[in-house]
Amino acid sequence: MLKKALTSKIIFFVISIGVMTLWARYGAPKSFHTLTGFNKFMLEVFVYGVGSISFYNLFGIKIGTVYLIIVLLNLFFMYVLKLQRH
Repeated sequence: MLKKALTSKIIFFVISIGVMTLWARYGAPKSFHTLTGFNKFMLEVFVYGVGSISFYNLFGIKIGTVYLIIVLLNLFFMYVLKLQRH
């Protein structure tokens, strides 16, 4: 992480602000504009995909892969066990 170029760090910072804003508007459970069903699933896949790519680019393939596996397990169990609030 420390050896990465400043431009790479700035790009990922801007992307993280954008993802945070998108999630706060459409993904947060108490938002007035919360997505449901397939749209919510696609938002989650997008957000977690961006996170996985970011982890891969910033920290390497091992950490990126571990993050991706955790995310996939989380999404799988959230939908299989019906832990979504909608």
